[in-house]
Amino acid sequence: MSPAVEARRPSRAAKLGGKEFEEAFKPKSRESTAKELEEKKGPEKIQKKKSGFRKLIFIILALIILIGGAVAALYFSGNLNTVFEAVGLKKPEAMITLEERQAALDQRETALDKREQELGALQQKLEAQQKALEEAQSAASASAAANRTFEEIRSDFSEEKLAELKQVGAIYSKMDAAAAASIITSIYDAKQVAVIIYYMQPAAAALVLANLEASLAAGITKILTG
Repeated sequence: MSPAVEARRPSRAAKLGGKEFEEAFKPKSRESTAKELEEKKGPEKIQKKKSGFRKLIFIILALIILIGGAVAALYFSGNLNTVFEAVGLKKPEAMITLEERQAALDQRETALDKREQELGALQQKLEAQQKALEEAQSAASASAAANRTFEEIRSDFSEEKLAELKQVGAIYSKMDAAAAASIITSIYDAKQVAVIIYYMQPAAAALVLANLEASLAAGITKILTG
């Protein structure tokens, strides 16, 4: 193109108005520049986020597969229950085998049997202690009774009962000694017999005592001389 034609051609600056010229050649502000850069980086950030999320999903899936494989290996090898016990966890009910349930029942039954045996031994011990206590109380009562005087024994009876025994003694004094001894021991106990003989005439009382069983006669004599 010749210089003359070029000179005649209107320049771009001449075509643009004053305001348009300023807008076209005005320096861009920092905000617009940052915005353009952010718009350019936007797709890159989204792509990076998607890539990171995919990696995280892959890592989680890999961990799940590894853990599942380890649990399956422990289960089929029979070591899963040991691992649960080592970490203080209880094995899930769905994973407990029939053999393990039976073993647990057997163990519980053994513990119950042992507890029952312990309770039985304790019951026998308590019964033995109770029996020993009763025997001690009986011995103490017998000892106390043996050490009582005749007057103390006679004081156990009321006036009416003493009057009745005195009357019986008077009657038996007139009876045959053997018959009196047979009747008197079938009706009255040793203490009452002792009181009856006490109220009998001495000769008749001696004959009745002679016709009594030896052990009973000795007991009555001890009461009378107590």
